[in-house]
Amino acid sequence: MVSIKKMSVGLIVTVLMLSGLTVSAQEKNFSLGFNFEKNKNDESLGFNLTSPYWKNAALRFTWNVHRFDYIPFGVEKIKQSESHSFRFGYTMRYPAITEVIRPYFDGGAIGVIPQSHFSDRKFQAGFFITTGFEAFPKNFKKIGYFAEAGGVVLVDSKNERGVGAKDYFYLQCAWGMRFYFGR
Repeated sequence: MVSIKKMSVGLIVTVLMLSGLTVSAQEKNFSLGFNFEKNKNDESLGFNLTSPYWKNAALRFTWNVHRFDYIPFGVEKIKQSESHSFRFGYTMRYPAITEVIRPYFDGGAIGVIPQSHFSDRKFQAGFFITTGFEAFPKNFKKIGYFAEAGGVVLVDSKNERGVGAKDYFYLQCAWGMRFYFGR
């Protein structure tokens, strides 16, 4: 039986080969970023790691810790809950609009680990799509500020109390900065 790890590596290699991607000499930098995200009922703080770009494409991993304010049924006081989500996606960037602004598109898989008082499920999966832009100050090409907006769909949303039970699709906005390392 083929392991999930081998299937994932095979899928990534296939996507890269089909895309006709080659390593560009100018883009050998990976980035580490920090982001703030806001969606309908919560805010989150997270970090993201982006692989070096191959022509105009890269792989990006994002981990977020979400804080959710809610009022339990029959209780008057607002409570806070924490959950986690992670994303693994494919990032395509477009030609720069100006010398300092570059748009991009992000899409891929998302996993949510909800709190037990919100869902009986240990894990919910789905996919996400975002579009945004990155701005590079003229004198600091190793730092990029970004803003993005998009949507998330949680595929497994049958639990009436669970994350995504009513809002299995939600919009999100994020902003932050990335630090580019390497040559």
